[in-house]
Amino acid sequence: MAPVGVMTRLRVASVGLVVVVVVGAGFLALGIVRSVGPSQTPPFHQSAHPTARPPRPVAAPVAGVIVNAAPRSAPVSVAIPAIGVSSVLGPERGLNPDGTIDDAPLSGPTWALPWWYDGGPAPGQDGSAVILGHVDSAVGAGHLGVFYRLGDVQPGASITVTSADGATTDWVVVSTVLYPDQGFPDAVVYDPTGPPTLRLVTCGGAFDPQTHSYQSAVVVTARPA
Repeated sequence: MAPVGVMTRLRVASVGLVVVVVVGAGFLALGIVRSVGPSQTPPFHQSAHPTARPPRPVAAPVAGVIVNAAPRSAPVSVAIPAIGVSSVLGPERGLNPDGTIDDAPLSGPTWALPWWYDGGPAPGQDGSAVILGHVDSAVGAGHLGVFYRLGDVQPGASITVTSADGATTDWVVVSTVLYPDQGFPDAVVYDPTGPPTLRLVTCGGAFDPQTHSYQSAVVVTARPA
């Protein structure tokens, strides 16, 4: 697969799902929680494009049940005080024609900014709202993405998301997990159903110089504060 993005490959078995660094190979077991951030300058690269195929939105609500009752407004900024992040978002993105996640390009004025996956819920709506971001670029030293320290976020940390309509939603982190590519829980991360959840995703794990990609993904999951 052509090296056209920096997100870890995400796989789907029967149902799709997503949520939004560099660590030793010993951390590649499924479900490693907390403190999975980078410990050294990463090998700048372009990694394989993700292969996740998120599920289709729920077609219609079940009788008597309100689905996605909150207004749908695109997120425009995210703040994570614990790691010094206060950033606008780049343009929202969806899927490629083959159903894979459409990564932001690694060049241009917004390459380092996180972006919202607009095929899922907006923050505050029912289901998983997913914001993704690059961990680094292919340019060289000093070119780090906004989510470079995402793996350092600890449970209990606060996140604030501001939407295009001016509304803000406050979140509290419940977990930071490093998932290997082969065990990425797509059906959970991209779940368009259930209570409002915020997930932030970036690359993580060991870097494979042969494929020019990280072997895992960092997923921060947060609930409404």
